[in-house]
Amino acid sequence: MTTENEIVGSSDEDVAVVQINDPIHEKIINEQIHTEDYKISYWKLYSYAKKQDWVLMIFGLICAAIAGAAVPAMTIVFGQLLDSFNEFQRKQLPEDEFTHQINNFTLIFVYLSIVSFFTNYFFMACWAATGERITRRIREEYLRAVLRQNIAYFDKLGAGEVTTRITNDTHLIQDGISEKVSMAFSFFIQFIASLVIAFTKSWKLTLAIFGLVPIMLINGGIFNKFIVKHKTKVLNYCSNAAIIAEESISTIRTAVAFSQQKNISKIYESKLENAKKAGIKSGTLNGLFMGSMNFFIYLTYALAFWYGSTLIISGQATPGIVVNVFFSVLIGSYSLNHIMPDILAFNSAQGAGNKIFETINRISPINIESEEGDKLDKVDGRIQLKNVSFVYPSRPEIKTLKNVSLDIEPGTTVALVGSSGSGKSTIVSLVLRFYDPIEGEILFDGRAIKGLNLKWLRRQMSLVGQEPVLFNTTIKGNVAHGLIGSIYENIDEDKKHEMIVEASFSVSEHNDIEKGIILDYQYTSWELFKKIGKINRPEWYLIFIGLIASFTCGIVYPLFAYIFGKVINAFAEPVDDLRKDARFWSLMFLVVAIIIMISSFVQGFCFGVSGENLILRIRSLSFAAMLRQDISFFDKEINNVGALTSSLSMNATEISGLAGITFGTILQILSTIIVGIIIALIVGWKLTLVVMTTIPLLIIAGYYRFAMMSGFKARTQKAHAKSAQLACEGTANIRTVASLTREEDLWKLYSKNLDEPMKAGYRNAIFGSITYGISSSVNYLANALAFWYGARLFAEGEYDLFRFFTVFMAVLFGAMSSGRIFSYAPDITKAKASANSIMKLLESVPKIDAWSKNGEKIENVEGHIEFSKVCFRYPTRPNISVLRGLNLEIKPGQFAALVGPSGCGKSTTVGLIERFYDVISGKVKIDGIDISTLNVNNLREHISLVSQEPSLYDMTIKENILFGCKPNQNSTQEDIERVCKEANIHDFIVTLPEDFYFLRACAKMQT
Repeated sequence: MTTENEIVGSSDEDVAVVQINDPIHEKIINEQIHTEDYKISYWKLYSYAKKQDWVLMIFGLICAAIAGAAVPAMTIVFGQLLDSFNEFQRKQLPEDEFTHQINNFTLIFVYLSIVSFFTNYFFMACWAATGERITRRIREEYLRAVLRQNIAYFDKLGAGEVTTRITNDTHLIQDGISEKVSMAFSFFIQFIASLVIAFTKSWKLTLAIFGLVPIMLINGGIFNKFIVKHKTKVLNYCSNAAIIAEESISTIRTAVAFSQQKNISKIYESKLENAKKAGIKSGTLNGLFMGSMNFFIYLTYALAFWYGSTLIISGQATPGIVVNVFFSVLIGSYSLNHIMPDILAFNSAQGAGNKIFETINRISPINIESEEGDKLDKVDGRIQLKNVSFVYPSRPEIKTLKNVSLDIEPGTTVALVGSSGSGKSTIVSLVLRFYDPIEGEILFDGRAIKGLNLKWLRRQMSLVGQEPVLFNTTIKGNVAHGLIGSIYENIDEDKKHEMIVEASFSVSEHNDIEKGIILDYQYTSWELFKKIGKINRPEWYLIFIGLIASFTCGIVYPLFAYIFGKVINAFAEPVDDLRKDARFWSLMFLVVAIIIMISSFVQGFCFGVSGENLILRIRSLSFAAMLRQDISFFDKEINNVGALTSSLSMNATEISGLAGITFGTILQILSTIIVGIIIALIVGWKLTLVVMTTIPLLIIAGYYRFAMMSGFKARTQKAHAKSAQLACEGTANIRTVASLTREEDLWKLYSKNLDEPMKAGYRNAIFGSITYGISSSVNYLANALAFWYGARLFAEGEYDLFRFFTVFMAVLFGAMSSGRIFSYAPDITKAKASANSIMKLLESVPKIDAWSKNGEKIENVEGHIEFSKVCFRYPTRPNISVLRGLNLEIKPGQFAALVGPSGCGKSTTVGLIERFYDVISGKVKIDGIDISTLNVNNLREHISLVSQEPSLYDMTIKENILFGCKPNQNSTQEDIERVCKEANIHDFIVTLPEDFYFLRACAKMQT
């Protein structure tokens, strides 16, 4: 082997911050990281739809239009029914004719129910199925595009962003092109039909009511802007905290070795404090928003009935027309409210699609899928670098290689030696053509590698990285990945198995892996409630006030039903009485508007403040408890980094929702039902008892409707969890995938893993939509029963308009909205599971407890280490002995190297000295003292550890170095520079922008 010049990291002169002025160099760098700022239209998301999909979607929209128009059509029947009741009460309609009309109107309700079932079913099923199919194609094309990108693309974006696209953004796209489209279209038609009916019946009353709509929209827009602003801040602050958590857990041995768990917990909590403040502001604004919106809604009621009475007096409208217009406008307003979240989903899908399609359309300059390039007939294996200069595209200011020449002859074994950051791994990456150099060329058997076929080139090489990767499959499957692209890839399975076993023996890794079984205690609901209540105890007064406010909000609707009955009854009175009563009861609507405005604000504010405090405490306590656990806790498969960081985020949110606003909403719904039934029984018990028979059906129907509207996305994400994990694993280890040329293999495996979610999606669409259709049709049947039986009581003189409509509104309409209570059932289940998980964590005391004050403390250590007949097995592999009676003595001042094959116990021995684990038998001593009798933090303060895979936290270089200091150790800048020189890293650090104050997050610390 011959070399010319030096690898850059070996001298101050060579390592430099550079300015890229050469346009050719700049072009080479930009080609590797350049991405177009790709903006797509919403309709671009349907570019993978096929003819069959379009047929189903169009049919679904037709059904959605019919279903949407049927709802305001019911108000026409409702108005005509009221006129019939009014005329009969005034003795202007014979009893036979009245009964005949009621029977006809009842049949119309039944017909609307049948139409509603089929149309709602078909539009949900069609769009859910097509959304599943289209999104699958997008997922496949996106992963294919990701896997063909060059490595510099991942250096710029990071594997985390790609992971987010696969796990989250594709779900956002599916959410925005599936059943929500047909639902939004149905609500839009519902809104248009409502307007047409309202203006047709009475344009004057419609305009009067709609006068407040622009004010409501402006009010909603202003509040939404500020609420979204603060919620975005919450997400950003939580993201910053999550970075700390993820880094700490993924490098837990480093944190434990330096006894920095409590310091890390304080940093994490400080990040959460900012999230709490933003969350409280968001909750307060949300309370103000809900209060103001409810105020305007009830103000609209007051205006509608007051102005409606003047039109009745002047003969320009009938009571039926007033009620018809009122409910049409009300349905139209609610239709707009239902459309808004769907529009947000469409915008989110379009936003997610920008990055997805940007990647799909990006042509990689180093493209593994390209068939271009030569394939040599004979390979000798000579590698040459000729005057190669290189900078990483992600940090072009730092030149890693400068004019390096290297010649490696076939059959030779070569070691590249140099300080950290000198470019050893860089050379390997260039040979594999992960990157292109800015100067010089790399030759393979005398041919420039840029002219060779990329896939062929990489299949001529075998790479074992500094940090070997195991994919989520069997040991056999991992070893077999090395056969991809070779002549052995498709050989007989028995022969392949023999080769794998032989390869495993050659690296001393032929072991079996077994898992232990963990039994967990399950807390009762009452135990969990008390424990969570204890954590939230400082805010008990806010929770109490919030519950009172929730109860007040709940009884407002029964009050509305009572006032509504009085207004309807007034419509049948003489003119003077009508004018007086209409004015009085309209003012009562105004009073109710003020009450619900105040109650809604108080509810939102109190639960917002208490909930944010609870979230902060749970996350802070949980993270501290995680860091308290011993290393064996983190060895368990269920306690991987992703699972633990996710639980920190999700568990607290789910518990907070149930303990706060969700609990308040449930109380509000219950008070609506209970108080409504009490009022209805007092006013008219016969009709109440009959109508109450429909309450279970209406509640169940409401539950399924809300469940279907909110559950599709959750079920989709769950079904795709396995395939998403596979894709994330591949992109996170893209260098290994690229070196093995596993791209096509990984894509096929991913595509195969989408088959089952696809089937689940079809089942969800076909069978799940049945419940949505049923829930949409039940309301019509309940109305039919109520009017039919109520008309009989009315005809017999037992009821007047007030009694009938008070009972009807208090029970039936209250029950329709009460289905929401069961829509919280999944939240309750999640909250209980989260609370159980958190409590087990908080009350878990590890055997090796970093919080414990027990144990002997030693001031000075000579460093005499002894292992006496030490036996050890890892808790997660209890059937595999790692150390069998180990005897070892290392005297003070000695340098000791533990040498042996992989898996023989070298790292285990170091871990036992740090007391990451306790031995099964035997003793580990320091200066003659059994370390199990020492205070664990005190022991670790006397040990310095540089692990096999050194870690840098998201702090400055200086802060990372000081991370290992003892408590109360005041290190100067001179001390820091001295230890850096001793570690042979000082020269590299001073070349970085801002040297010791350079943020780790700003650079990819490749070497």
